[in-house]
Amino acid sequence: MTQADVRIPAEIAAHLVDPVVYGSDKLHETYTWLRANNPFGLAEPEGFDPFWVVTKHADILDISRQNELFRSGERQTTIIDKKGDAFVRKLTGGSPHLVRSLVQMDSPDHIKYRLLTQSWFMPPNLKKVEDRVRTIAKGAVQKFLATGGPAISLPTWPWAIPSTWSWTSWACRPRTRTVCCA
Repeated sequence: MTQADVRIPAEIAAHLVDPVVYGSDKLHETYTWLRANNPFGLAEPEGFDPFWVVTKHADILDISRQNELFRSGERQTTIIDKKGDAFVRKLTGGSPHLVRSLVQMDSPDHIKYRLLTQSWFMPPNLKKVEDRVRTIAKGAVQKFLATGGPAISLPTWPWAIPSTWSWTSWACRPRTRTVCCA
């Protein structure tokens, strides 16, 4: 198989990097086409570095087990154009990542950091905090609905659950926290 055999047509590749497509039915149509015609393909949209598009679950699982071959730390893990990538690298002294989380880490760091928090997210430990998370989520939804629903400002809503959860996880009283969402 050659690179030409796996190349995604330019029109389809362009859909993968177009924010307008993500708000329309065109995105579903694009991935439906990819799954049927090119489930493991190379996208080369104008203005972007080439990237692989993997649409089948079995392939994704296979890739996720090959960490040395499919690395995350060397390139952006989100779709960003070449200008954006250059800007981020300038800000970070060469790193492609504004934030270094587990998703952006390769061996040996990934496993070390993962082991630090892995037990927190195991089913028995999640069960211990389930009631608290549900209470926080219900409160956030009630607050959202009280504002009239979709008219709520974006800086307020998306952070309601994660910021409350983060602060309560660290045993801070809700009235003492300060959350800045800009």
